Amino acid sequence: MAPFSGVAFYVSAHQDDWQLFRGEVGFDDIGNTDAKIVFVFATAGDAGEAFEQDAGWWEARESGAIMAVRRAMGDRAPVAYAVAAPPCPSPHPIHRYTCRNVVLYFLRLPDGSPGGEGFESTGHQSLAKLRASDQPVAAVDGSTTYTSWADFVATLEGILNHEAQGLPGPHWINCSDYAPGFNLGDHADHHAVAEAVRQIAARSPGSWNRAWYLTYCIAQLPANLTGGRLANKKLTFDAYSDEVLRMTELDGNGVAGSVEEWTAWGSRSYHREVLAPNPDPDQPTRPPYLPKVWPPRRPAAARAGAPSPAAAAQANHGTRARPGAPGPSPAPSAASGAAGTGRPSPG
Repeated sequence: MAPFSGVAFYVSAHQDDWQLFRGEVGFDDIGNTDAKIVFVFATAGDAGEAFEQDAGWWEARESGAIMAVRRAMGDRAPVAYAVAAPPCPSPHPIHRYTCRNVVLYFLRLPDGSPGGEGFESTGHQSLAKLRASDQPVAAVDGSTTYTSWADFVATLEGILNHEAQGLPGPHWINCSDYAPGFNLGDHADHHAVAEAVRQIAARSPGSWNRAWYLTYCIAQLPANLTGGRLANKKLTFDAYSDEVLRMTELDGNGVAGSVEEWTAWGSRSYHREVLAPNPDPDQPTRPPYLPKVWPPRRPAAARAGAPSPAAAAQANHGTRARPGAPGPSPAPSAASGAAGTGRPSPG
């Protein structure tokens, strides 16, 4: 294969984050074979089930993330697997898949739970605790242990630098927004990964452009995806969901894709951009897509009643408790964004 023209990164905590919150951009980037596209997944997305009797949940999610990439390519391109051996790109063994112009890394750290307290089955380990007090966190497959936050950040930085080596920059990193005043109620794993990316960008300010995406709270904003961009995003989510269902049916506990998740987040995508060498301040400039009152006030009747469908989707995200399956996907369209750069299309 000829040398790539550039590289874009999608750094996520969980295996379905990029499909649900930035899938239309990922679809476009994957379709540009002149560019290398790198996905990094920090946790196994196990939701505390890594060692349960019906184990197989995180393995299904990992397989779903790979299938979403293959489906976005328009064919089932072959996948190669290897363990990225130390010392390159890091001192830890990391699971690395390649598929045409796409590279996927899975660190397989335990899901830290929405609030960062971790799950009993994995010793209440979490990225949030690693960041707050250097409490070690071990990969759920027993492959390695990260002993400090600096260790984790250095590993992530090593992956980014390794895959960007020799390619013209600055390079785009697509990630959940770190700013809690904008990205309301985000998962602790999302926030920890975003803070790691923020730290890496501060170390090499001329190397990285950042696209910071809102996550769960986009359910409170107007739908802004239509036509081909919506169809392309749904294709990635459906591909992930179909593969998760196939894998979980093998252990007799099939889990279909979630209507609630797609309804809450599928037709929405909101981001802000920070271009190198600009910094990521603690209180960034308010993006224009946020309303003047944020978070919006809920009517008293809604506050007193049952949780909204969006709240239920957030509570169950990443677990087996995800009822229903989205409807059929519209036909995908040709790439519509600035493919190959990681730069999102205008929202």
